[in-house]
Amino acid sequence: MKNYTTTTEQQFSVAGIFKVLGNALKNLFESGSNKDFKRLKDFISS
Repeated sequence: MKNYTTTTEQQFSVAGIFKVLGNALKNLFESGSNKDFKRLKDFISS
């Protein structure tokens, strides 16, 4: 039971991190200007 709980907590932590990052990026894209978005997009693709 303890191993199952530990595994579940680890999976939840990873999912939670991605969810937080996803929401942060979504808010950034929605609130940022097109210029900022293009600069970030160029940075990611470089």
